Amino acid sequence: ACSQPAGHPGSEGCAPETRISMEEYLDRAMDLNDMSMKTFLMDKINMFLRPGLRELMRRPALVPAASSDEEIRQFLQTWGKIVGKRNSSAGEGFRIYTGNGTDPAGQIRSDGADILEPYIRQHGAYQAIYPDSLNTVRIHTVRSGSGVRIFLPVVLSVGGGGAVTDISASSVRYRVLLSEDGSIIQAYQQEPGGPWQAVDRHRDTGYLFRRGRKLPGISACVECCRKEALFIPEMRYIGWDVAVTDKGPVIVEANNISAFIYSLQQIKEYAAGTGIRAETEELLAFGMEGVRYDTETVFVSEPFVGVGSSLPDAKRLYLILLQSALHRHGVEFFDRKFITPRPAVKKHCSIRYLEEENLILLL
Repeated sequence: ACSQPAGHPGSEGCAPETRISMEEYLDRAMDLNDMSMKTFLMDKINMFLRPGLRELMRRPALVPAASSDEEIRQFLQTWGKIVGKRNSSAGEGFRIYTGNGTDPAGQIRSDGADILEPYIRQHGAYQAIYPDSLNTVRIHTVRSGSGVRIFLPVVLSVGGGGAVTDISASSVRYRVLLSEDGSIIQAYQQEPGGPWQAVDRHRDTGYLFRRGRKLPGISACVECCRKEALFIPEMRYIGWDVAVTDKGPVIVEANNISAFIYSLQQIKEYAAGTGIRAETEELLAFGMEGVRYDTETVFVSEPFVGVGSSLPDAKRLYLILLQSALHRHGVEFFDRKFITPRPAVKKHCSIRYLEEENLILLL
């Protein structure tokens, strides 16, 4: 049966075979991204530390647990307005701090913030849509030996109803489908717990989501994500959150799985009565391009072989992750030239994302 209620636009002719369940989506995403990398992205400070990524974060960060109260106060005084985040998903624990006569260090520690960042001031065009939240662009990149491609629509996430984040499930929220040049395709609104519905205006600000209206900076966001995808070679599939500022795109965070998939499927079912199985399968097929298999040996080329202080940090981390992932699938390192699988081990490989120009998986 169609997931839309009877009489709902898009409920008639809904084709179950065109949908992909979240369980199936997650299972397939694991073929592109080893789940050990979930901890890398969940610990938000890593985005500020890895070379290549930190340049487009365009802001510093402070870890309260590793900072004194005076350092926290100085950070707030320097930036005037900061945000605290937890290493969690869906904006849990998000707080804005301005001081205002309180003890900021004490409050921040009480709130359990894992990381502090300067407040990102968005471009005026996005401020006009809804000023109380940072309205971010979700872009899905998939990488293979053929390069990096953008799959699924670019989605602008917008808050509403007084919410200070664009993803709050406790207030009305908006998703605006965009083309890669920033042109509005269609906006959708969701009440807490309700279905997505097409809308023409933002309820709070009256902003008109006119079809074809072009938002600035989206093309730059897309190119930014294409570039940044190369700096996390351990992952082939990433959902990026990007803010548009007067100075250009700013990476907010990256996600190894994307709950936006569920929203996009609901939206497409509403609009067309079909799911997003075809798009998801195309995404996964592209990510698997170039992976070659055998039954005996896993070869690793010289740039990623050997653990030691002589290797640059990124390559050393890459190799450690490779060893860990292969080990969990019954494969052991023997020397600098090759890796051989342990005998009598049945493997279900979910680490195919590791294949690169310099790395061939033969499993």
